[in-house]
Amino acid sequence: MKEQLHLSVLNDWKMSVSEQFQNVSNVCVISYYRKWLSYLSEKFLSIEEEDLHECRKVIKRLMYLYPLMSEPIRQSLRINVSYLDTLQEEIGKWHDTIIAREHYSGSDQKDEKHLRKIEMTGEARLKSIQLLTTNFDEKFAG
Repeated sequence: MKEQLHLSVLNDWKMSVSEQFQNVSNVCVISYYRKWLSYLSEKFLSIEEEDLHECRKVIKRLMYLYPLMSEPIRQSLRINVSYLDTLQEEIGKWHDTIIAREHYSGSDQKDEKHLRKIEMTGEARLKSIQLLTTNFDEKFAG
């Protein structure tokens, strides 16, 4: 249901702006994707926590635009949308634990056991991200 609504909104948006994008060449679109995929590939070689949220935003931007591409461009790019969606979702869950930890740490009612559980969850999510991003170049290609 949520995916259907998302696709409906994207299709409506595509229809409303399609005339504006007809002059954008396939080469420019492919170059744009390759630039950002290269950026992600470099960031995932050695993960820095402060870069992960920005990486997620890049992935989401690429994913939102992808369905709007013509079929020949999508076939040329061969993006593994499922993989990128799983990765951005995991980064989002990790980021949520960071926010929870910061919020909970500033609370007057600190429970060290609960705080440790939040930290352990964040560490597990980070390890999951590290596993997901191993061989990123091979995985993002569909």
